[in-house]
Amino acid sequence: MQRACPSTETMSNDTSEKKELVVEGSEPGNSGTINMLRDPRIARMQQMRMRTQSMEQIRSKLPSELAMGALEAGPQGDTPLEAMQVDDDSTEIETQKGRENLLLKAAFYKWKPEGTLSTSNILKLSMARILMRKEAQTSDAAAAEDKEQPKKLQSAKVTGVKPPAELKPEPGDNIEAMDGYFKWYASTVIRTTVSGKVLVKFGDWPDRFNEWIPCDSGRLAPFRTFTEGIFTNRMSNGTTADVPIGCEVEVYIRDFRKWTRSTVTAVSDDGESVQVKEDDRWICINDGRLRLYKEPEPVEEEVPVQKNFHKFKVQDVEFEVWDRYTKPKFIGQGAYGCVISALDTETNQQVAIKKIIDIQEMDNIDAMRTLREIKICRHLTGHENVVTLVDIIPPTTLDPINEVYLVFEWMYCDLSRFIRSGSLKDMHIMGFSYQIIRAMKFIHSAGVMHRDIKPSNILVNPEGDIKLADFGLAIGAAGSSHQLINYVVTRWYRAPELLLDKKDYSAAIDMWSVGCIFAEMMARRPLFRGQNSKDQLRLILSLLGKPSPEDCEFIDKQRYKDMLLKMSDRPTVPWRKVYPNQDATCLDLLDNLLKFSPDKRLSATEALAHPYFEELHDPEDEHDCKELFGFVTEDLDVQEIFTMIAEESQVQVGR
Repeated sequence: MQRACPSTETMSNDTSEKKELVVEGSEPGNSGTINMLRDPRIARMQQMRMRTQSMEQIRSKLPSELAMGALEAGPQGDTPLEAMQVDDDSTEIETQKGRENLLLKAAFYKWKPEGTLSTSNILKLSMARILMRKEAQTSDAAAAEDKEQPKKLQSAKVTGVKPPAELKPEPGDNIEAMDGYFKWYASTVIRTTVSGKVLVKFGDWPDRFNEWIPCDSGRLAPFRTFTEGIFTNRMSNGTTADVPIGCEVEVYIRDFRKWTRSTVTAVSDDGESVQVKEDDRWICINDGRLRLYKEPEPVEEEVPVQKNFHKFKVQDVEFEVWDRYTKPKFIGQGAYGCVISALDTETNQQVAIKKIIDIQEMDNIDAMRTLREIKICRHLTGHENVVTLVDIIPPTTLDPINEVYLVFEWMYCDLSRFIRSGSLKDMHIMGFSYQIIRAMKFIHSAGVMHRDIKPSNILVNPEGDIKLADFGLAIGAAGSSHQLINYVVTRWYRAPELLLDKKDYSAAIDMWSVGCIFAEMMARRPLFRGQNSKDQLRLILSLLGKPSPEDCEFIDKQRYKDMLLKMSDRPTVPWRKVYPNQDATCLDLLDNLLKFSPDKRLSATEALAHPYFEELHDPEDEHDCKELFGFVTEDLDVQEIFTMIAEESQVQVGR
């Protein structure tokens, strides 16, 4: 729900006097191509002509930061760029990095002047990033064939090199630092404190892995002490630290998806594996299942900061939020919620604020959904394709509680707008589908079913990144007193097991919805547009044909099973006939996502490994949630749920 459209103020910007950047080698009128790859699936894309000079200016190469999605965009696009004139003899373009920076500026200035955004502009940027990511992988593979693989660095145990007892670097210094997973990386100092700590960026790892390290911890060393000075973001390219016997560590137990405290009892001769107490199996440090145990820091009693509230009305709905949130604009409204966008004056970033209203009028089902939504959004953090809960604003009146405010990161619009635009190309479909399934893998690994996957709940930011949102129907584990309901998921995206009243359904219902969206992106219209549940099932069977007895095994109610088995024979319609312009690999993925039986449907992990995503698939970048969502849904008294909502609204995000 937390999406926004460009404001009237933004769309009315005067563009009659735009200044243009001059880039060496650009030729007006020659649109060129985007440095296409040789993949036969995108051969048709090689003939595409982008009708903007800015596309020609960036066709040679985009910076890897843009291709891999490392750049962040603000509410009005990226930082406004001033027009500049570049002489032919400018030294800025003498180096590849300088040239890339110049092209990046040109691209953003042309695509988003004064922050103006459009669907087609985002699609261009998304396509370029997908292609650059594929190109980067192809280049890496080619480079690996052309030259010898670099010699694997020996562990610190083998070399016998020891870090200094204390190191006091300055901001901007290149040093070497050991992360929490016992790997030394060429690193950069970001900031320092007078108390003797430094903020370190490890290699080329994303900023979310930055860590404050004490100068006297033995985890800092001069540059090139343990490594060859190459900045990397792969564990296998870092140097394994010398793990002492008796060291307190945490071990990740995959079966339970949790970290357990233990002690190192043995280290292998090469220093690359360890054994821990009460487990005789060797743990490879490069697996990422071993990390340094850190004593919890004592929680200091915080001095409450006075936060001032202010009131305003949007579409006749009154909001009472902290005064840091200004310039409200209406986004959407539902039965128990209203969503607006606002400017956070403390961060100067746009946010989306969802007000959950009329809590006292909810029954225990709706109240439990509200409680779960808050808890699930708080739990599912740290993934690039899941929308981030920024803050929770408690109501000014808690007894009785009747409203609560959830603050999310602001997103430009939702996927349905892109589908309706008719501008989606094959590369967009591939890139968007990959990101959607990547998000599904993350939430399913946390034991959470979304239960309302549809294009309007899939948001897109100005860089073309997909983010899954609206967890109002999501659920984790169900207790013995709670029975899962079947009236979930918007009808057009509802799986057969829900239509057939199966009680113990699984996360496969989400993957069916993903398959429906995948088909919708290809055809620019929903695949199954049933008028009611019975009609929805009829449409599914008209395309998939009569299910086999094996495919009906999952059905709980015998009368439904008999009805399907006794129906007249109906052949399966080949996907090639439905989508004649799609290649076999694409249709095979669709076929495996839309299996009638949930037991035969691809999981998110299996879908990411499908050949369709061969050149985007990167298991190291498709991580699971670190912990299972622990809240178990039980059928509680509504007043008890109200109390839990009030308590939850008082807890800050991140606590």
